[in-house]
Amino acid sequence: MPSPTESTFPRPVFRLMVAPDRVGKVQPADVRKIPALGIFDWSRNADGTFSPMIRVKEAWLRVSEAEKLPLGVSAEVMFKLIKGGFVMGSAPAPHSTIINISDLLRHIEECAEDPNYWTSERKRRYAEGM
Repeated sequence: MPSPTESTFPRPVFRLMVAPDRVGKVQPADVRKIPALGIFDWSRNADGTFSPMIRVKEAWLRVSEAEKLPLGVSAEVMFKLIKGGFVMGSAPAPHSTIINISDLLRHIEECAEDPNYWTSERKRRYAEGM
């Protein structure tokens, strides 16, 4: 879906038409085929044009940045979930912990689907997380 300001400020997305007699001719790409937000690679078509191919990557954020997402989960809770083994996380450097957002969302959905998710063993693992 195009952004509200796209009619005023169109996204500068181009594809390169490659042909023996016209190398480097630039034409605007069809922006309806490209998501408004996403990571994509250019894939070469048989006719020499390029099309966007979505590349799915796991989203990793610093816990301090993930805390700002509208999920209602504090940084302290995220640290406990990582250390308790409920959510994938990593400390790539001292004083810098990152969390896998896809895994955090999976955990939130899992808890929402199962009202008895927090068994006594899971509560113990969570409490020992810090």
